[in-house]
Amino acid sequence: MKNFIVGMSCGILISITTATYAAESIKEASNFPVKFDFNGLARELEEGYTVLNYNGHAYAPVRFIAENLGANIDYDAENEKVVIKNGNLDLFDMNLSGASGGNLVVTKDGTRTKVTGQLKIENLPEEKNTVEGSLYFYNNNNEKIGEAIIKGDHFGKQIQNFTAFGEGYFANYSSAKMEINSINGRRVGENANADDTSIPLIQILDDPLKDISKIEITYGPGRRLVVNNAEVMRTIESKLKEIQLSKLLNQDKRVGYLYFMDIYTGEKKVRYSSELQLNGIMYQHTALTDSLDSFILALER
Repeated sequence: MKNFIVGMSCGILISITTATYAAESIKEASNFPVKFDFNGLARELEEGYTVLNYNGHAYAPVRFIAENLGANIDYDAENEKVVIKNGNLDLFDMNLSGASGGNLVVTKDGTRTKVTGQLKIENLPEEKNTVEGSLYFYNNNNEKIGEAIIKGDHFGKQIQNFTAFGEGYFANYSSAKMEINSINGRRVGENANADDTSIPLIQILDDPLKDISKIEITYGPGRRLVVNNAEVMRTIESKLKEIQLSKLLNQDKRVGYLYFMDIYTGEKKVRYSSELQLNGIMYQHTALTDSLDSFILALER
């Protein structure tokens, strides 16, 4: 892979010539000790990489350039081409909020299939996290034809590249799905994004939520609904009292909301918000909060 170089002159060019011509060209090329700056960040060439000056053009390793521009890159030996992908991450794990992957390059590797790609999991701390996951590959008939295992200890909220392998050949797949299995040794579903401690919602709100007299709901578009029906208020009260929440490890604030509720108990008012930013702290969504969201949104219809 390191034999592939990028020519930078009014753009990035990949030159592939015959072996004889390349050999003669290399003789005329000279080392070109330049510095690199990617969007304001200085980067040095790794050991084994060289920049060449040939015929007035600078040639740099394509992998070094691509990866420092945030792309995934690999060499497809079967088709003799360098593949670079830098699109949006379009694979999502519906069981893990904030997990997304994509920019897959799938190539033949002997009797196996090699998969390189990119992954980020937003609701994790800044430090690097150990992640295990699976990629499933399907043909045009939606039949699974391959699987590759993602493993690494460097994943987090920033996009990171990965390399995975699967048995057999499935580079001609039609679609793919992603599933994150564990984070830092804990199975997904064991609250891997959040602190282990669960706190009752009534404790977070510092209100027992008794004798609710009125609930004012403000939906995302700005529409307001006043709830004073006793049966509806009892249902909301019951759902709120069942909820227990865990603090998210990543406390980056969410933008926007489905709704928020101002709940009146006597002369006191407390606020519950669908994005679970309560008293300045972000909490993990649960099946019970999702159930409450569905009920509140149904009231608007």
